Amino acid sequence: MLRILILLSLSSAAFANCVSEVALRGLYPEIEPFETGHLPVSPTHSLYYEISGKPDGIPVLFVHGGPGGQTRPKHRRFFDPEVYKIVLIDQRGCGKSQPAGSIEDNNTTRLVEDFETLRRHLAIEQWGMVFGGSAGATFALVYAQRNRSRVRSLVVGLILLGDQQDIASIFGDRVTAYFPEAYQTFIDSIPAAYRNRPYEGLERMFRSGDPALIEQAARATTAYEGGLITNSPIDPQTMELTPGEISAARISVHYQFNGMFLRENEVLEEAPRLQGMPITIFNGRLDLLTPPINALRLREAIPHAELKIIEGTSHFLNEKMIDAVIRTTDKYAALFTEEPKATNQPLPHQKE
Repeated sequence: MLRILILLSLSSAAFANCVSEVALRGLYPEIEPFETGHLPVSPTHSLYYEISGKPDGIPVLFVHGGPGGQTRPKHRRFFDPEVYKIVLIDQRGCGKSQPAGSIEDNNTTRLVEDFETLRRHLAIEQWGMVFGGSAGATFALVYAQRNRSRVRSLVVGLILLGDQQDIASIFGDRVTAYFPEAYQTFIDSIPAAYRNRPYEGLERMFRSGDPALIEQAARATTAYEGGLITNSPIDPQTMELTPGEISAARISVHYQFNGMFLRENEVLEEAPRLQGMPITIFNGRLDLLTPPINALRLREAIPHAELKIIEGTSHFLNEKMIDAVIRTTDKYAALFTEEPKATNQPLPHQKE
């Protein structure tokens, strides 16, 4: 018996040492931006941007998701502020950008052009990193593909490819098997004629001009997608709904209904443009909104990319996901700070 107790004690100590060695990394401390502004990008749209971290550091562009989401203070904390010059921007119609919720002249081509407008406005020769998650990953990939020499590295997670297979799967068997009641509530919110084409029905509701229909569409969209993000169904009738969430839902449906304004399979077909670029792809193992098969499909199109499937995580930014994000951005920071002029000088293979 004593021998067993000794062995258990030793095993417990070894386990404790193991846990301490692989302690999860947390977000960097809270910081405030040292510059904020609104950048006019069209006669209609003026985009909010902010800069924090090290003024002469490695410039990183954070691309938020949604579509229709916004930047938040925690996004600054994904990056070491002693190393990175952290640039956040609210996309057209999103967050603090004006006009809020506008879908006029709002599409993927315009968004990636806005990232270039911002780069030139800030006199940044080349982004050391472009970082995007979910729909932000889609926009980050398209931006890098269309502006190859302006992006040194790419970190994308919670992969939304934006093709018909990807968008249709949001209403497919993988969701209905786990959340049949949430799916049925969502479908029941859509006019019967469009229940086999949910995004078309939601698009018509948002364009109806009827406040009741618009709120119904926003509740259905926000509750359904929110439930997939947290892996916990949300009741659309009892949830609180802010004007910002209505705007976000309108923009999300606008993009999904239009296939993310990309030709079919564009993200994968244009992937060879990224050959040689340092790239990390990460995804949650239990993600129902953007399942790991999307990350695998992307990795197959970019064989040299690093792929991280985070066990026990969904689309939600939990401790394990944060740990993976921080370790990745730290790894790139170490890589770039070891190389003279790595921040602003294009690599030999980086040609537009």
